[in-house]
Amino acid sequence: MIQYKERKIDLSLNQFIILQQLGLNKEMTQQELADYLKKDKSIILRQIHSLVDRKYILRLHNEKDKRKKILTITSEGQNILKLSLEIAQSVSRELLTGVSPEEQEIFRNVIEKIQKNGGFEENMCCN
Repeated sequence: MIQYKERKIDLSLNQFIILQQLGLNKEMTQQELADYLKKDKSIILRQIHSLVDRKYILRLHNEKDKRKKILTITSEGQNILKLSLEIAQSVSRELLTGVSPEEQEIFRNVIEKIQKNGGFEENMCCN
């Protein structure tokens, strides 16, 4: 995690996942993110406020429903996400040194079962 500090990346896991989801989906509502993360909307709102303050995401009004806010990733958010993903891949390679492909597959399967048991329909790990 020193690599993140050296590059002055200060993201919580939830903030990283929010950026990742917005990077994949281009835009989502606050409620869609809360549902995806299986967290209360008020908890996610704190994370969103922090990302908006750092100009990593924009909060836009939904023209169809004024009560809903649309979230979209900014170019600055895309840059920090790209850098974070590069560091994560580097750290993963380092951590998996000496772990065979078979052991990695067993680990992946166990994590997927745990996620399924926890109510996550979609694989949130090891992509």
